[in-house]
Amino acid sequence: MKEKEKDPIPEEGGQEAEIPAEDMQPEEENQEQIESLRTTLARLQADFANYKSRNERERKDLLRLSNEGLIMKLLPVVDNFERAFADQNLDDPACAGFHMIYSNLMEVLEKEGVKALESDGEAFDPNLHHALFVEEVEDGESDRVIETFQKGYKMNDKLIRPAMVKVSKHKE
Repeated sequence: MKEKEKDPIPEEGGQEAEIPAEDMQPEEENQEQIESLRTTLARLQADFANYKSRNERERKDLLRLSNEGLIMKLLPVVDNFERAFADQNLDDPACAGFHMIYSNLMEVLEKEGVKALESDGEAFDPNLHHALFVEEVEDGESDRVIETFQKGYKMNDKLIRPAMVKVSKHKE
């Protein structure tokens, strides 16, 4: 008959439980199981860290996209303010009040990373400009923006609206 080893944990009643020697695993098998569990734990921790960073990135993208949609709806309001100020005297108190509102709106947009593109006199870039007209010129450079009809805007270095422009072309 095989010898029984005693379990160091006592059973109910204060007596120690006996485990048959054949049920005991060698030390090498225990080490392999421990390493396997450590590897599994490390993978689970890495998967969880990846999940957290992906979830945070998706949350930021969702917030950015929702902000972009709102800003796209506000840009026509900015355009209307600018058209209204083009022909008005800014010394008029009513006009000055509206200009203050416009300035506040532009500050908010700048805090959100929105910047207007400067187009007049710049080289035409089809990635930034939408050419509505091409005008032949005798003097000056070709492929330059002559006039901006509607400002373009970038948000955090991403183009959200191209500028609508008139472009020069040399007469041949």
